[in-house]
Amino acid sequence: MPPVRLLPAAAALALLAGCATVAPDGGFDDVAAATQNRIGATPQLTRDGAGQGALAPSLRALPVFAAGAPLDMDTAVRIALVNHPGLQATYWNVGIAQADLAQAARPRNPSFDFKRLAGGGALEIERGITFDLVGMLTAPLAARMEARRFEQVKREVGGAIERHALETRTAWIEAVASRQALDYARRVQASSAAGAELAGRMARAGNTNQLELAREQVFHAQAASDVARAARRATAARERLTRALGLWGKDAGYALPDHLPDLPAAPAELADVERIALEQRL
Repeated sequence: MPPVRLLPAAAALALLAGCATVAPDGGFDDVAAATQNRIGATPQLTRDGAGQGALAPSLRALPVFAAGAPLDMDTAVRIALVNHPGLQATYWNVGIAQADLAQAARPRNPSFDFKRLAGGGALEIERGITFDLVGMLTAPLAARMEARRFEQVKREVGGAIERHALETRTAWIEAVASRQALDYARRVQASSAAGAELAGRMARAGNTNQLELAREQVFHAQAASDVARAARRATAARERLTRALGLWGKDAGYALPDHLPDLPAAPAELADVERIALEQRL
């Protein structure tokens, strides 16, 4: 093939290869922006070792770590979206899908062949170049398919972010509620201990019978059992929250509020909630 005939094919090859680019963020900024508008928190793709036992540097300045302030719900979601290792792993799926999209838009490199034929005192050298013509013809279709998959992966990652944010909020509520229930159970135990002590003194003085004393002692034993159960539930709920946050070691020693936020004055009413949920579902 004369060299002049290779120029159009080489030019087309270079043009197609130049059209496929990969953004530095891997396309994750689009996911982060869409998620921020839906849940009020911005996920971050970290490259500094967060999620591998180390807290992301961007979270160190939060009051919960810097000043020992109680962990509120919004801060818990912010920590989880940045520091949870499993969620961080899903973020990279967006970059992988974008790389596949860029690869689909690029034709395969041409291959060069050389053949040496010798015989009868003559020597011939054949040179050939081969292009993937089928791949070049189907490149637009492959690019469209990968573009759809890229959008699908972005929505899947956005859905995973929303689910994890919901799980974190639920875990925070359960952890604070169980802590509040434990505090109430301890107060009941203290009151029952005082009641049992008073009943014992009155029984020794002859001012009450043994049946009333037994009732107070049984109530005190039941209160002590309730404290033990409440303590186990509080520990389990805090552990679920800690896993959702992706924390461990000294960072898992965060403080929680003493009680849940007050309920609103009136219940929230949202018309057509089912229709809105289906329309906004990723």
